[in-house]
Amino acid sequence: MQNSQRAKLLHETALLRLSSEIKLWLSYIALLQKDLKDITLVRVCFEKCRNVFQADPSKLADLIQINLHQALFEEQQSSVPKARKIYENLITEVAPGHLKSTLAFIAFEMRQNNNERVKDLYFKQLESALARSDALAATFLAIKYARFLIFKCNDVLRACDVLERTGQQVKSSKIFYLSQLNLLKHLEGLGQLPSTPKAAGSRVISTYERAIYNSQLSQSDRQEIATSYLEYIQENALLVSQIKAVE
Repeated sequence: MQNSQRAKLLHETALLRLSSEIKLWLSYIALLQKDLKDITLVRVCFEKCRNVFQADPSKLADLIQINLHQALFEEQQSSVPKARKIYENLITEVAPGHLKSTLAFIAFEMRQNNNERVKDLYFKQLESALARSDALAATFLAIKYARFLIFKCNDVLRACDVLERTGQQVKSSKIFYLSQLNLLKHLEGLGQLPSTPKAAGSRVISTYERAIYNSQLSQSDRQEIATSYLEYIQENALLVSQIKAVE
Protein backbone atom coordinates (compact mmCIF):
# COMPACT_ATOMS: atom_id res chain seq x y z
CA MET A 1 0.00 0.00 0.00
CA GLN A 2 2.87 2.35 0.84
CA ASN A 3 4.43 1.75 -2.57
CA SER A 4 1.10 2.47 -4.26
CA GLN A 5 0.75 5.75 -2.39
CA ARG A 6 4.27 6.71 -3.41
CA ALA A 7 3.47 5.84 -7.04
CA LYS A 8 0.34 7.96 -6.79
CA LEU A 9 2.35 10.95 -5.56
CA LEU A 10 4.91 10.51 -8.34
CA HIS A 11 2.17 10.41 -10.98
CA GLU A 12 0.52 13.53 -9.60
CA THR A 13 3.82 15.37 -9.55
CA ALA A 14 4.61 14.36 -13.11
CA LEU A 15 1.16 15.39 -14.35
CA LEU A 16 1.73 18.94 -13.09
CA ARG A 17 4.30 19.35 -15.87
CA LEU A 18 3.18 16.70 -18.37
CA SER A 19 -0.60 17.06 -18.30
CA SER A 20 -0.86 16.54 -22.07
CA GLU A 21 0.71 13.06 -21.98
CA ILE A 22 -2.07 10.52 -22.33
CA LYS A 23 0.13 7.56 -21.41
CA LEU A 24 0.84 9.17 -18.07
CA TRP A 25 -2.88 9.75 -17.48
CA LEU A 26 -3.72 6.16 -18.34
CA SER A 27 -0.96 4.87 -16.09
CA TYR A 28 -2.31 7.00 -13.23
CA ILE A 29 -5.87 5.80 -13.83
CA ALA A 30 -4.73 2.16 -13.86
CA LEU A 31 -2.95 2.72 -10.55
CA LEU A 32 -6.04 4.27 -8.97
CA GLN A 33 -8.31 1.55 -10.27
CA LYS A 34 -6.28 -1.63 -9.77
CA ASP A 35 -3.97 -0.88 -6.85
CA LEU A 36 -5.79 1.75 -4.81
CA LYS A 37 -9.30 0.72 -5.92
CA ASP A 38 -10.48 4.32 -5.65
CA ILE A 39 -13.39 4.42 -8.11
CA THR A 40 -14.46 7.95 -7.17
CA LEU A 41 -10.97 9.31 -7.80
CA VAL A 42 -10.80 7.43 -11.09
CA ARG A 43 -13.89 9.28 -12.30
CA VAL A 44 -12.43 12.61 -11.16
CA CYS A 45 -9.23 11.78 -13.00
CA PHE A 46 -11.08 10.97 -16.22
CA GLU A 47 -12.90 14.29 -15.99
CA LYS A 48 -9.67 16.25 -15.50
CA CYS A 49 -8.02 14.41 -18.37
CA ARG A 50 -10.93 15.12 -20.74
CA ASN A 51 -10.84 18.79 -19.84
CA VAL A 52 -7.14 18.97 -20.69
CA PHE A 53 -7.60 17.37 -24.11
CA GLN A 54 -10.81 19.25 -24.94
CA ALA A 55 -8.92 22.51 -24.56
CA ASP A 56 -6.41 21.52 -27.25
CA PRO A 57 -7.79 20.73 -30.75
CA SER A 58 -4.53 18.98 -31.66
CA LYS A 59 -5.28 16.38 -28.98
CA LEU A 60 -8.47 15.04 -30.56
CA ALA A 61 -7.04 11.53 -30.94
CA ASP A 62 -6.14 11.50 -27.23
CA LEU A 63 -9.58 12.84 -26.32
CA ILE A 64 -11.19 10.00 -28.27
CA GLN A 65 -8.94 7.46 -26.59
CA ILE A 66 -9.67 8.68 -23.07
CA ASN A 67 -13.43 8.62 -23.78
CA LEU A 68 -13.19 5.02 -24.99
CA HIS A 69 -11.26 4.06 -21.85
CA GLN A 70 -13.79 5.77 -19.63
CA ALA A 71 -16.76 4.14 -21.36
CA LEU A 72 -15.19 0.72 -20.85
CA PHE A 73 -14.44 1.59 -17.22
CA GLU A 74 -18.06 2.57 -16.57
CA GLU A 75 -19.26 -0.64 -18.20
CA GLN A 76 -16.96 -2.61 -15.89
CA GLN A 77 -18.58 -0.82 -12.94
CA SER A 78 -22.00 -1.92 -14.27
CA SER A 79 -22.82 1.74 -14.98
CA VAL A 80 -24.35 0.96 -18.36
CA PRO A 81 -26.27 4.27 -18.76
CA LYS A 82 -23.07 6.25 -18.06
CA ALA A 83 -21.10 4.19 -20.55
CA ARG A 84 -23.82 4.59 -23.20
CA LYS A 85 -23.91 8.36 -22.67
CA ILE A 86 -20.14 8.58 -23.21
CA TYR A 87 -20.36 6.58 -26.43
CA GLU A 88 -23.28 8.65 -27.71
CA ASN A 89 -21.45 11.90 -27.02
CA LEU A 90 -18.35 10.50 -28.67
CA ILE A 91 -19.97 9.64 -32.01
CA THR A 92 -22.28 12.68 -32.15
CA GLU A 93 -20.24 15.52 -30.63
CA VAL A 94 -16.59 14.64 -30.10
CA ALA A 95 -15.79 12.67 -33.25
CA PRO A 96 -18.73 12.09 -35.62
CA GLY A 97 -17.87 9.43 -38.19
CA HIS A 98 -14.87 8.10 -36.25
CA LEU A 99 -14.85 4.41 -37.21
CA LYS A 100 -13.14 2.99 -34.12
CA SER A 101 -15.54 4.84 -31.81
CA THR A 102 -18.54 3.71 -33.84
CA LEU A 103 -17.48 0.07 -33.76
CA ALA A 104 -16.72 0.30 -30.03
CA PHE A 105 -20.23 1.64 -29.38
CA ILE A 106 -21.79 -1.13 -31.48
CA ALA A 107 -19.71 -3.76 -29.65
CA PHE A 108 -20.90 -2.29 -26.34
CA GLU A 109 -24.57 -2.60 -27.35
CA MET A 110 -23.94 -6.15 -28.54
CA ARG A 111 -22.57 -7.00 -25.10
CA GLN A 112 -25.84 -5.67 -23.68
CA ASN A 113 -27.75 -8.02 -26.04
CA ASN A 114 -29.51 -4.99 -27.46
CA ASN A 115 -29.95 -6.19 -31.04
CA GLU A 116 -32.43 -3.51 -32.06
CA ARG A 117 -30.07 -0.79 -30.89
CA VAL A 118 -27.21 -2.48 -32.76
CA LYS A 119 -29.23 -2.55 -35.99
CA ASP A 120 -30.16 1.10 -35.58
CA LEU A 121 -26.53 2.12 -34.99
CA TYR A 122 -25.29 0.14 -37.98
CA PHE A 123 -27.97 1.60 -40.24
CA LYS A 124 -27.46 5.24 -39.20
CA GLN A 125 -23.67 5.08 -39.21
CA LEU A 126 -23.57 3.33 -42.59
CA GLU A 127 -25.90 5.92 -44.09
CA SER A 128 -23.69 8.66 -42.65
CA ALA A 129 -20.55 7.08 -44.12
CA LEU A 130 -22.19 6.77 -47.55
CA ALA A 131 -23.43 10.37 -47.40
CA ARG A 132 -19.92 11.69 -46.81
CA SER A 133 -18.39 9.24 -49.36
CA ASP A 134 -16.22 7.57 -46.74
CA ALA A 135 -15.47 4.33 -48.57
CA LEU A 136 -13.33 2.85 -45.81
CA ALA A 137 -15.94 3.34 -43.09
CA ALA A 138 -18.76 2.23 -45.39
CA THR A 139 -16.87 -0.94 -46.30
CA PHE A 140 -16.28 -2.05 -42.73
CA LEU A 141 -19.74 -1.04 -41.52
CA ALA A 142 -21.60 -2.68 -44.41
CA ILE A 143 -19.79 -6.01 -44.09
CA LYS A 144 -20.13 -6.10 -40.30
CA TYR A 145 -23.77 -5.00 -40.54
CA ALA A 146 -24.53 -7.71 -43.09
CA ARG A 147 -22.84 -10.39 -41.00
CA PHE A 148 -24.79 -9.26 -37.95
CA LEU A 149 -28.08 -9.43 -39.85
CA ILE A 150 -27.28 -12.90 -41.15
CA PHE A 151 -25.78 -14.61 -38.13
CA LYS A 152 -27.54 -12.80 -35.26
CA CYS A 153 -30.89 -11.79 -36.77
CA ASN A 154 -31.36 -14.44 -39.47
CA ASP A 155 -32.30 -11.68 -41.89
CA VAL A 156 -30.45 -12.73 -45.05
CA LEU A 157 -32.55 -10.68 -47.47
CA ARG A 158 -31.94 -7.44 -45.60
CA ALA A 159 -28.24 -8.24 -45.42
CA CYS A 160 -28.13 -8.67 -49.19
CA ASP A 161 -29.96 -5.36 -49.61
CA VAL A 162 -27.38 -3.63 -47.38
CA LEU A 163 -24.55 -4.99 -49.53
CA GLU A 164 -26.31 -4.02 -52.76
CA ARG A 165 -27.01 -0.51 -51.49
CA THR A 166 -23.42 -0.03 -50.38
CA GLY A 167 -22.07 -1.45 -53.63
CA GLN A 168 -23.92 1.21 -55.61
CA GLN A 169 -21.66 3.85 -54.05
CA VAL A 170 -18.50 2.06 -52.94
CA LYS A 171 -16.87 1.14 -56.24
CA SER A 172 -13.15 1.51 -55.54
CA SER A 173 -12.67 -0.89 -52.61
CA LYS A 174 -11.30 -4.33 -53.41
CA ILE A 175 -11.82 -5.25 -49.76
CA PHE A 176 -15.54 -4.55 -50.08
CA TYR A 177 -16.00 -6.61 -53.24
CA LEU A 178 -14.01 -9.59 -51.95
CA SER A 179 -15.74 -9.51 -48.55
CA GLN A 180 -19.14 -9.25 -50.22
CA LEU A 181 -18.35 -12.15 -52.54
CA ASN A 182 -17.07 -14.35 -49.71
CA LEU A 183 -20.24 -13.74 -47.73
CA LEU A 184 -22.53 -14.36 -50.70
CA LYS A 185 -20.73 -17.56 -51.64
CA HIS A 186 -20.96 -18.76 -48.05
CA LEU A 187 -24.71 -18.19 -48.10
CA GLU A 188 -24.98 -19.87 -51.49
CA GLY A 189 -23.12 -22.90 -50.16
CA LEU A 190 -25.64 -23.13 -47.31
CA GLY A 191 -28.53 -22.79 -49.72
CA GLN A 192 -29.63 -19.56 -48.07
CA LEU A 193 -28.85 -17.02 -50.80
CA PRO A 194 -32.03 -15.28 -52.04
CA SER A 195 -32.43 -14.90 -55.78
CA THR A 196 -32.38 -11.51 -57.44
CA PRO A 197 -35.47 -10.20 -59.26
CA LYS A 198 -33.70 -10.37 -62.62
CA ALA A 199 -32.05 -13.77 -62.53
CA ALA A 200 -32.61 -16.51 -59.99
CA GLY A 201 -29.47 -17.43 -58.09
CA SER A 202 -27.22 -14.84 -59.77
CA ARG A 203 -26.22 -12.56 -56.87
CA VAL A 204 -22.67 -13.92 -56.83
CA ILE A 205 -22.29 -13.63 -60.60
CA SER A 206 -23.75 -10.12 -60.76
CA THR A 207 -21.38 -9.00 -58.01
CA TYR A 208 -18.39 -10.48 -59.82
CA GLU A 209 -19.38 -8.79 -63.08
CA ARG A 210 -20.02 -5.46 -61.41
CA ALA A 211 -16.57 -5.58 -59.82
CA ILE A 212 -14.90 -6.47 -63.09
CA TYR A 213 -16.82 -4.28 -65.57
CA ASN A 214 -18.50 -1.46 -63.66
CA SER A 215 -16.22 -0.64 -60.74
CA GLN A 216 -13.47 1.89 -60.20
CA LEU A 217 -10.92 -0.72 -59.18
CA SER A 218 -7.37 -0.67 -60.48
CA GLN A 219 -6.51 -2.97 -63.38
CA SER A 220 -4.56 -5.32 -61.12
CA ASP A 221 -7.48 -5.55 -58.66
CA ARG A 222 -9.89 -6.31 -61.51
CA GLN A 223 -7.59 -9.04 -62.76
CA GLU A 224 -7.44 -10.57 -59.28
CA ILE A 225 -11.22 -10.64 -59.03
CA ALA A 226 -11.53 -11.94 -62.60
CA THR A 227 -9.27 -14.86 -61.69
CA SER A 228 -11.48 -15.61 -58.71
CA TYR A 229 -14.52 -15.40 -61.01
CA LEU A 230 -13.07 -17.97 -63.41
CA GLU A 231 -12.38 -20.31 -60.51
CA TYR A 232 -15.93 -19.86 -59.29
CA ILE A 233 -17.34 -20.65 -62.77
CA GLN A 234 -15.20 -23.79 -63.01
CA GLU A 235 -16.36 -24.97 -59.58
CA ASN A 236 -20.02 -24.29 -60.42
CA ALA A 237 -20.10 -25.08 -64.15
CA LEU A 238 -23.52 -26.71 -64.13
CA LEU A 239 -25.14 -23.91 -62.12
CA VAL A 240 -23.63 -21.21 -64.35
CA SER A 241 -24.84 -22.94 -67.51
CA GLN A 242 -28.34 -23.05 -66.08
CA ILE A 243 -28.25 -19.36 -65.23
CA LYS A 244 -26.98 -18.45 -68.69
CA ALA A 245 -29.78 -20.48 -70.22
CA VAL A 246 -32.36 -18.57 -68.23
CA GLU A 247 -30.81 -15.25 -69.25
